[in-house]
Amino acid sequence: MLPFVGLAAPLSAAIVVSRAPEAGDCPDTGQLATRVERIVGHSLAPGGGPPALVVRAEFTRQGGAYEATLRTSGAREGERVLRDQGASCDALADAVAVTTALMLDASNREPRAAEQVAPDAPSWIARLRLSGHLGAGTGLGGGPTFVAGGGLDASLDPLTSIALGATWVGSHTHPLGSGAVDVRLWYVELGGFRSLTGESLRFGPTAALMGGVLSGTGGGYPSSSSASLAWFAAGAGFRGELAAGAHLRLCARALALVPARKQSFSIGYVGTAYEASPVAGVVEFIVSVKFW
Repeated sequence: MLPFVGLAAPLSAAIVVSRAPEAGDCPDTGQLATRVERIVGHSLAPGGGPPALVVRAEFTRQGGAYEATLRTSGAREGERVLRDQGASCDALADAVAVTTALMLDASNREPRAAEQVAPDAPSWIARLRLSGHLGAGTGLGGGPTFVAGGGLDASLDPLTSIALGATWVGSHTHPLGSGAVDVRLWYVELGGFRSLTGESLRFGPTAALMGGVLSGTGGGYPSSSSASLAWFAAGAGFRGELAAGAHLRLCARALALVPARKQSFSIGYVGTAYEASPVAGVVEFIVSVKFW
């Protein structure tokens, strides 16, 4: 990048940078100062005296977008926020360097050209991800069985997300007398997750509320029919997520579930074929993808 020409006598300056853990690829104090000096073509403090301007740059990352807050004190007072939704911090770092260089111009020109590089804040659509999950459960319809489904994830901030999904639980057959009862379950859930670590590798507690239908169908008896019962449960556990690029996350979670009621299916004059467990468990692997 060529240095600016035609500027008035530049102000001496000191640059101070702070970075959030999830914005670790953004420049530090020395790197940003080098970028600015390359643009203006000279040292930021040529005389070695106290700086006329102090620029504090704070880099963060929220909802997949990098953000820089610039605060100036001394010869100029003010605050400016720049954002960029790129996969890395390079574009935002360039915008911050250009904006800082223009602030050092002793004239009163406004750095409007630098502000134009900052896109709007990400919309809710940009925070949504489609997800699919596959795993194993126990105590949901009897013995161990598979679980599978899909849903939507939404990021509230870099460490917090909510999810709405649906799950199909594989059927389980319970022999009783001369026949058997086939038990099936499906449910929808609303869940939340909070990472206790950074944004690239996230791990922390998760919780969910579930509601669905538990069905039982008898077979092999002189007279039998199907029955469906409302099923509700609450779950809590842990979830881990690994970013595999800008649009893909690989996740895993383990939940302990407590059904709200103890459901059962019986065959008349034969006995009880199925009685719900007081506690169930689910382990799932999840793939979360953003297509926009």
